[in-house]
Amino acid sequence: MKDVERIATVERMLGAWNRRDFDEVVHLFAPDGIFHCVMRAPLVGRDAIHRHLMTLQSAKAGTEVDIRVRHVGVIDGLVFVERDDRLVVDGREGRIPAVGVFRVEDGEVVEWREYFDRDTLRRETGQDRDAEHRSSHAGDKDTMDMNRRLALLGGLGASAVGLMNSAVASAAPACESGAPSGADPTNILRHYVLATSNAEARDRTLAEIKSKLGLPSQPVKDLTELGFSTAMVVVGKTVIEVVAPHAPGKRPHVDEFLKVRGGPGLYKLVVQTFDPDALKKRIDAHKLKLERDAVFRGERMLTLDVELFGTSLEAFTYADRSKWWGYDSAIKYGQSDLVDEILGCDLVIENPGAVGRLIADVFNAEFDPARRSVRFPKNTTIPFDERTIRLVAPTDARRGVVTLDVRVKDRSRVGQTVTISGVDFRFA
Repeated sequence: MKDVERIATVERMLGAWNRRDFDEVVHLFAPDGIFHCVMRAPLVGRDAIHRHLMTLQSAKAGTEVDIRVRHVGVIDGLVFVERDDRLVVDGREGRIPAVGVFRVEDGEVVEWREYFDRDTLRRETGQDRDAEHRSSHAGDKDTMDMNRRLALLGGLGASAVGLMNSAVASAAPACESGAPSGADPTNILRHYVLATSNAEARDRTLAEIKSKLGLPSQPVKDLTELGFSTAMVVVGKTVIEVVAPHAPGKRPHVDEFLKVRGGPGLYKLVVQTFDPDALKKRIDAHKLKLERDAVFRGERMLTLDVELFGTSLEAFTYADRSKWWGYDSAIKYGQSDLVDEILGCDLVIENPGAVGRLIADVFNAEFDPARRSVRFPKNTTIPFDERTIRLVAPTDARRGVVTLDVRVKDRSRVGQTVTISGVDFRFA
């Protein structure tokens, strides 16, 4: 395919967007095409992209969107588009620079990667000002209006950010610099715990993480009083914790997980929460069983019933959004040349729709039972700030958290998978 033909396809795509002809936008993607705003997990397939775009159809009259192309070029077969996008909502005009990178084959967009600065997006859409005036009782209308601003500015890229998580749009500005006030804030998926049977298996897992993902670990800590050892692996703003009991019986819940799983694997997801009291009220409202409600090292910890959600789901309080176990020392332990963030996980469970609705209700997250994709026709996705939990119906004997989506720096490796201690790390 000639470069001029690749550019023409991209120009058709952007023109359709400016006309708000979203059917044409979707049609110009390949059937299994990928849209990837780099701050989110990628959308895969026309169906997934179409469902997100349809949300924009509700944008109220008077909204103006204009994708303005500054420069277009082709490098190594990829079309690069530098833009200066314009948006007008409620009489407020915003502009944001953005760059889209397109891979076009046979007249169809196989992949669209979108890059822009989220702080600029917030400032230009007035989120910073709106956050100052938002009361603790802000209703759905305020949230929807903010989502529309996020969605419409910056083309399809900004739309994914606004639509993937309505909670982020209303809560994030209020808690950006520390503990939020007012409305119940976003919960953030920050921590994945991988269980191994003993110290040897733990060290083998850490060695594989380093060799296959390029991620060094912090030194192993021996928590004698708790009966296990642990090592943290920092991936961007996310942590993988690898644990090993000192001996059988020291950590019965880990022993049970390893027995049921038949080997090592991810046995716990930990969510950073900013308002444990509000979270506890929602748990009580659903009459859910708590395995633990305790204070650990000065912070409140709520652990939900593993049998209900198919994995140990734990909420841990850190009032400061920038703090998390091991996160502050990430630079000390080095970063990977291969991957730079975890984007989400696959949780395999019976009846993913019902379980997904319950998780979304408990954690005050967005839920759309109709959201499906070509690759995962029987799943639902729940956003937790910049990461997601995708609930997937089983296709074999495996249950629980089986896959992590990790953002890979070498884009030629997107779609590849490496397996470490029973967990598939899928490059996205």
